[in-house]
Amino acid sequence: MKFDLPRGEHPNMEKYERHDVDLSYRFANNLYKEMGGLIRAVIIFGSSARKAATAKSDIDILVVIDDLTISLGPEVIEAYRVIVNKTIVRVST
Repeated sequence: MKFDLPRGEHPNMEKYERHDVDLSYRFANNLYKEMGGLIRAVIIFGSSARKAATAKSDIDILVVIDDLTISLGPEVIEAYRVIVNKTIVRVST
């Protein structure tokens, strides 16, 4: 069964630093362009999510992938790592 859920601004967005959210969105959008439907969710967690980040903090991002429709063999996992690393470089520079 397929259905659409309306998307909108999350009610907790004011809890996050705008810069962290913008970088996370750019990362998620770039990753989705490369990996399409394999991506199920991109979640910010850690100090950024708690608004406890310092100048030296990073942004912790959890990427949830669909491992039910694709077999995650060594080649797919390596391709995922390469794509994620290239996306990090592209977004953070």
